[in-house]
Amino acid sequence: MTVTEYRQEAKRIIELIKKDFVLPDGRLALRRQKGVLTQLDMFADLGDVIPFFLYFQESEFIDRQIELFQKNLHKGIYVSEVPTKGFFYFSKSYDYTDLILGLLDYYNYQPTETKLRLLLNQIETVIKLFNYTGNFRSFYSPTIKMTIPVKDFRDGMMIELFVELYQVLKDKRYLKVAENIYQHIVKNDFFRSNHLFPTYSVPIGIDRVLKFAGIDIFDQAEIMKSNTNTLYGMLALYLVDKNPTILDNIYRTISAIHYKAMTFNNGVIKTWNVKHPTNRAFMVANSFMEFLCDFYFYNRRPADLYLAEQIAHYWLQLQAPTGLFPEFSDGRETFVDSETDFIISLYKLYELTSNEKYRQAADKCLAGLLEYHGQKDYPLKIDVIDGHITVDEQKTKFLALALKPLILMIELSQGKTIYQDKALFSLLRDR
Repeated sequence: MTVTEYRQEAKRIIELIKKDFVLPDGRLALRRQKGVLTQLDMFADLGDVIPFFLYFQESEFIDRQIELFQKNLHKGIYVSEVPTKGFFYFSKSYDYTDLILGLLDYYNYQPTETKLRLLLNQIETVIKLFNYTGNFRSFYSPTIKMTIPVKDFRDGMMIELFVELYQVLKDKRYLKVAENIYQHIVKNDFFRSNHLFPTYSVPIGIDRVLKFAGIDIFDQAEIMKSNTNTLYGMLALYLVDKNPTILDNIYRTISAIHYKAMTFNNGVIKTWNVKHPTNRAFMVANSFMEFLCDFYFYNRRPADLYLAEQIAHYWLQLQAPTGLFPEFSDGRETFVDSETDFIISLYKLYELTSNEKYRQAADKCLAGLLEYHGQKDYPLKIDVIDGHITVDEQKTKFLALALKPLILMIELSQGKTIYQDKALFSLLRDR
């Protein structure tokens, strides 16, 4: 495809979202199934829309979404409409990660005092709501006006978020918040024992009660996003303060994923659980491969680039004639967002190694994404062999995220590279 065609496809995606994924009151819907929109909003994922729409100068549409977001706050708090483990009406720390990153992009795009006040207000809400200056918790109940004693380790992303806020806004307090979150994450007993970050953790005693009730989710570690987000958070903090202990913890986590959460032939699994071992690789967990590329760029440890290449080799053997990859190593279904992310990862690997096979595989995957997902308006899953739709749900944020490889192609045509252009690197990152 030509650059003009990539721009045309990007414009088509944007118009599709604006026309068919907006609720009657103007809010972006979370998803659409068989042509019917869910009535759930996607404000928590707004950060997956804002930077890409702004790249294509869709600022008026984003202004409207920001306005609606503020109107839908509950006494200044964003309360999720989506349940977690069957529980409704919670404010969740993880919802605020992409949201605040989006508000930061919104401010950076065209700084004004109004945008700054909105950003600062939401930052302060998050710090207070989830106690990020102390022993943080990840869920808040507006009903009883209390936090719930559960840590969601996707909050490792908050380390990176507050480091970035410190770098942009020059407030040292945000760096202290990042350091505090880091300290409370690494002193977790599960991490100390396994050098992997658990999916969730609760205080000792409560976990026993929950296990007795049949809720046993505290002895496992999801690689994506609990561990990859935290790795990126630790890297961001290390690049600012150069604390060697942080670097040691990054090394330990990389090693633990390598030896505990990868198959014998270098596929990354979805969840490590000592009681339930698996040799089933998970495409989404290739975020670990992308982290290894980024970490190598900053740290230049050859072992990290070597491991990233081994993971890539594993999946390149599974690339179908459609150009696409299965979501699981033993399956035939794609997952649209992992195709998008893997294209970016392969291009990063190509930039670091100059090995043409990574660029060729990425280009083949992009062609397959556009032909088999794109021509059907990006359904969630299709058959990797013949391209027929297997799950016809469409998630609004995945449509927006499909703009990433198109932007990459546009920027590459202008002579830019991911690792040498800070704005492009930031735009393409996967969190």
